[in-house]
Amino acid sequence: KKRAAEILEAGVSAKSLVALGAGLEAAKRLGVETGSLEKAESARKELDHKKIQAEAAEDLCRRALEKKDLASLKAALQQAETDGVDVEYSQAYIDAANLRDDLEEREASVAEATSVLQAAIAGEDVPKLEEAIAHAKTLDVDTSEGTQRLESLRQAQADKLEALAALEKVCEGEDLDLIDAALAKASEAGVAEDALAKAKATREKVVEVLEARSAAVMNLEMV
Repeated sequence: KKRAAEILEAGVSAKSLVALGAGLEAAKRLGVETGSLEKAESARKELDHKKIQAEAAEDLCRRALEKKDLASLKAALQQAETDGVDVEYSQAYIDAANLRDDLEEREASVAEATSVLQAAIAGEDVPKLEEAIAHAKTLDVDTSEGTQRLESLRQAQADKLEALAALEKVCEGEDLDLIDAALAKASEAGVAEDALAKAKATREKVVEVLEARSAAVMNLEMV
Protein backbone atom coordinates (compact mmCIF):
# COMPACT_ATOMS: atom_id res chain seq x y z
CA LYS A 1 0.00 0.00 0.00
CA LYS A 2 2.85 2.37 0.87
CA ARG A 3 4.59 1.55 -2.39
CA ALA A 4 1.39 2.24 -4.35
CA ALA A 5 1.01 5.59 -2.59
CA GLU A 6 4.62 6.45 -3.52
CA ILE A 7 4.00 5.55 -7.17
CA LEU A 8 0.86 7.62 -7.13
CA GLU A 9 2.68 10.61 -5.65
CA ALA A 10 5.49 10.22 -8.16
CA GLY A 11 2.97 10.22 -10.99
CA VAL A 12 1.40 13.41 -9.69
CA SER A 13 4.80 15.07 -9.34
CA ALA A 14 5.99 13.92 -12.76
CA LYS A 15 2.72 15.02 -14.39
CA SER A 16 2.71 11.78 -16.34
CA LEU A 17 -0.58 10.30 -17.52
CA VAL A 18 0.99 6.86 -17.87
CA ALA A 19 2.46 6.92 -14.36
CA LEU A 20 -0.74 8.30 -12.89
CA GLY A 21 -2.86 5.67 -14.60
CA ALA A 22 -0.66 2.84 -13.36
CA GLY A 23 -0.49 4.34 -9.88
CA LEU A 24 -4.23 4.82 -9.64
CA GLU A 25 -4.95 1.22 -10.64
CA ALA A 26 -2.49 -0.10 -8.09
CA ALA A 27 -3.70 2.30 -5.41
CA LYS A 28 -7.34 1.32 -5.88
CA ARG A 29 -6.49 -2.38 -5.67
CA LEU A 30 -4.47 -1.88 -2.50
CA GLY A 31 -6.91 0.51 -0.84
CA VAL A 32 -4.81 3.67 -0.68
CA GLU A 33 -6.56 6.39 1.32
CA THR A 34 -9.21 8.46 -0.45
CA GLY A 35 -7.39 11.79 -0.18
CA SER A 36 -4.45 10.58 -2.21
CA LEU A 37 -6.75 9.02 -4.81
CA GLU A 38 -8.76 12.21 -5.22
CA LYS A 39 -5.58 14.22 -5.61
CA ALA A 40 -4.30 11.82 -8.25
CA GLU A 41 -7.67 11.72 -10.06
CA SER A 42 -7.74 15.51 -10.16
CA ALA A 43 -4.19 15.59 -11.50
CA ARG A 44 -5.08 13.01 -14.17
CA LYS A 45 -8.14 14.98 -15.27
CA GLU A 46 -6.02 18.11 -15.56
CA LEU A 47 -3.41 16.26 -17.60
CA ASP A 48 -6.15 14.77 -19.79
CA HIS A 49 -7.51 18.25 -20.40
CA LYS A 50 -4.05 19.59 -21.24
CA LYS A 51 -3.44 16.65 -23.57
CA ILE A 52 -6.68 17.38 -25.41
CA GLN A 53 -5.74 21.06 -25.65
CA ALA A 54 -2.27 20.22 -26.96
CA GLU A 55 -3.68 17.79 -29.54
CA ALA A 56 -6.16 20.44 -30.69
CA ALA A 57 -3.33 22.98 -30.96
CA GLU A 58 -1.25 20.52 -32.98
CA ASP A 59 -4.22 19.97 -35.28
CA LEU A 60 -4.47 23.74 -35.65
CA CYS A 61 -0.81 23.78 -36.74
CA ARG A 62 -1.52 21.08 -39.33
CA ARG A 63 -4.48 23.00 -40.73
CA ALA A 64 -2.42 26.20 -40.85
CA LEU A 65 0.25 24.29 -42.79
CA GLU A 66 -2.35 23.32 -45.38
CA LYS A 67 -3.54 26.93 -45.73
CA LYS A 68 0.04 28.25 -46.02
CA ASP A 69 -1.16 31.54 -44.54
CA LEU A 70 1.30 33.48 -42.39
CA ALA A 71 -1.30 34.93 -40.02
CA SER A 72 -2.86 31.49 -39.47
CA LEU A 73 0.55 29.95 -38.84
CA LYS A 74 1.48 32.57 -36.28
CA ALA A 75 -1.83 32.14 -34.46
CA ALA A 76 -1.53 28.34 -34.47
CA LEU A 77 2.03 28.39 -33.18
CA GLN A 78 1.11 30.80 -30.42
CA GLN A 79 -1.82 28.56 -29.45
CA ALA A 80 0.44 25.52 -29.43
CA GLU A 81 2.91 27.22 -27.10
CA THR A 82 0.11 28.38 -24.81
CA ASP A 83 -1.54 24.94 -24.71
CA GLY A 84 1.59 23.03 -23.80
CA VAL A 85 2.54 21.36 -27.06
CA ASP A 86 5.99 19.80 -26.83
CA VAL A 87 7.54 22.22 -29.29
CA GLU A 88 10.83 20.32 -29.48
CA TYR A 89 9.26 17.06 -30.62
CA SER A 90 5.93 17.97 -32.23
CA GLN A 91 6.45 17.55 -35.98
CA ALA A 92 3.35 19.63 -36.73
CA TYR A 93 4.74 22.50 -34.65
CA ILE A 94 8.23 22.20 -36.17
CA ASP A 95 6.88 22.14 -39.73
CA ALA A 96 4.59 25.09 -39.02
CA ALA A 97 7.44 27.07 -37.47
CA ASN A 98 9.69 26.37 -40.46
CA LEU A 99 6.99 27.43 -42.92
CA ARG A 100 6.33 30.56 -40.87
CA ASP A 101 10.03 31.46 -41.07
CA ASP A 102 10.03 30.86 -44.84
CA LEU A 103 6.93 32.99 -45.35
CA GLU A 104 8.28 35.79 -43.17
CA GLU A 105 11.51 35.78 -45.17
CA ARG A 106 9.55 35.89 -48.42
CA GLU A 107 7.33 38.67 -47.07
CA ALA A 108 10.43 40.72 -46.24
CA SER A 109 11.86 40.06 -49.73
CA VAL A 110 8.60 41.11 -51.36
CA ALA A 111 8.49 44.32 -49.31
CA GLU A 112 12.09 45.13 -50.27
CA ALA A 113 11.51 44.36 -53.97
CA THR A 114 8.36 46.52 -53.96
CA SER A 115 10.25 49.41 -52.35
CA VAL A 116 13.10 49.15 -54.88
CA LEU A 117 10.60 48.98 -57.74
CA GLN A 118 8.73 52.08 -56.54
CA ALA A 119 12.00 54.01 -56.22
CA ALA A 120 12.97 53.00 -59.77
CA ILE A 121 9.54 54.02 -61.06
CA ALA A 122 10.02 57.46 -59.50
CA GLY A 123 13.39 57.85 -61.25
CA GLU A 124 14.45 57.95 -64.88
CA ASP A 125 17.14 55.26 -64.94
CA VAL A 126 15.99 52.69 -67.50
CA PRO A 127 18.53 49.92 -66.64
CA LYS A 128 17.74 50.28 -62.93
CA LEU A 129 14.01 50.01 -63.61
CA GLU A 130 14.52 46.99 -65.86
CA GLU A 131 16.49 45.28 -63.10
CA ALA A 132 13.88 46.14 -60.46
CA ILE A 133 11.07 44.76 -62.63
CA ALA A 134 12.97 41.53 -63.34
CA HIS A 135 13.65 40.96 -59.63
CA ALA A 136 10.06 41.81 -58.64
CA LYS A 137 8.72 39.26 -61.13
CA THR A 138 10.70 36.47 -59.45
CA LEU A 139 8.69 37.20 -56.29
CA ASP A 140 5.34 37.55 -58.09
CA VAL A 141 5.18 41.27 -57.26
CA ASP A 142 2.78 43.27 -59.46
CA THR A 143 4.98 45.01 -62.04
CA SER A 144 2.25 46.56 -64.23
CA GLU A 145 3.02 50.10 -63.06
CA GLY A 146 6.73 49.53 -63.53
CA THR A 147 6.22 48.14 -67.02
CA GLN A 148 4.12 51.17 -68.02
CA ARG A 149 6.77 53.49 -66.63
CA LEU A 150 9.49 51.59 -68.48
CA GLU A 151 7.63 51.93 -71.78
CA SER A 152 7.17 55.62 -71.12
CA LEU A 153 10.86 56.11 -70.34
CA ARG A 154 11.91 54.17 -73.43
CA GLN A 155 9.59 56.25 -75.61
CA ALA A 156 10.90 59.46 -74.03
CA GLN A 157 14.43 58.29 -74.67
CA ALA A 158 13.61 57.53 -78.31
CA ASP A 159 11.90 60.92 -78.69
CA LYS A 160 14.93 62.63 -77.20
CA LEU A 161 17.33 60.90 -79.58
CA GLU A 162 15.09 61.71 -82.54
CA ALA A 163 14.80 65.37 -81.53
CA LEU A 164 18.56 65.65 -81.05
CA ALA A 165 19.26 64.10 -84.44
CA ALA A 166 16.77 66.50 -86.10
CA LEU A 167 18.35 69.48 -84.31
CA GLU A 168 21.85 68.53 -85.36
CA LYS A 169 20.71 68.12 -88.97
CA VAL A 170 18.99 71.53 -89.25
CA CYS A 171 22.00 73.18 -87.60
CA GLU A 172 23.98 72.15 -90.66
CA GLY A 173 21.90 74.57 -92.70
CA GLU A 174 20.96 78.24 -92.40
CA ASP A 175 17.16 78.14 -92.03
CA LEU A 176 16.51 79.98 -88.75
CA ASP A 177 12.86 78.94 -88.65
CA LEU A 178 13.77 75.27 -88.89
CA ILE A 179 16.49 75.70 -86.28
CA ASP A 180 14.08 77.46 -83.89
CA ALA A 181 11.44 74.77 -84.38
CA ALA A 182 13.98 72.00 -83.80
CA LEU A 183 15.31 73.77 -80.69
CA ALA A 184 11.80 74.01 -79.23
CA LYS A 185 11.07 70.35 -79.92
CA ALA A 186 14.44 69.26 -78.53
CA SER A 187 13.89 71.28 -75.37
CA GLU A 188 10.42 69.77 -74.92
CA ALA A 189 11.82 66.26 -75.45
CA GLY A 190 14.39 66.81 -72.69
CA VAL A 191 17.53 66.94 -74.81
CA ALA A 192 20.59 67.64 -72.66
CA GLU A 193 21.36 71.28 -71.91
CA ASP A 194 24.86 71.10 -73.39
CA ALA A 195 23.43 69.90 -76.73
CA LEU A 196 20.85 72.72 -76.66
CA ALA A 197 23.55 75.25 -75.82
CA LYS A 198 25.67 74.01 -78.72
CA ALA A 199 22.71 74.35 -81.11
CA LYS A 200 21.98 77.89 -79.83
CA ALA A 201 25.61 78.86 -80.39
CA THR A 202 25.39 77.48 -83.92
CA ARG A 203 22.21 79.51 -84.45
CA GLU A 204 24.02 82.69 -83.39
CA LYS A 205 26.73 81.98 -85.92
CA VAL A 206 24.10 81.45 -88.60
CA VAL A 207 22.56 84.81 -87.66
CA GLU A 208 25.95 86.46 -87.94
CA VAL A 209 26.55 84.84 -91.33
CA LEU A 210 23.15 85.87 -92.63
CA GLU A 211 23.54 89.41 -91.34
CA ALA A 212 26.99 89.70 -92.87
CA ARG A 213 25.71 88.36 -96.16
CA SER A 214 22.77 90.77 -96.11
CA ALA A 215 25.11 93.69 -95.41
CA ALA A 216 27.38 92.64 -98.27
CA VAL A 217 24.43 92.50 -100.66
CA MET A 218 23.33 95.96 -99.60
CA ASN A 219 26.80 97.34 -100.11
CA LEU A 220 26.94 95.87 -103.59
CA GLU A 221 23.61 97.43 -104.45
CA MET A 222 24.85 100.82 -103.31
CA VAL A 223 27.85 100.66 -105.59
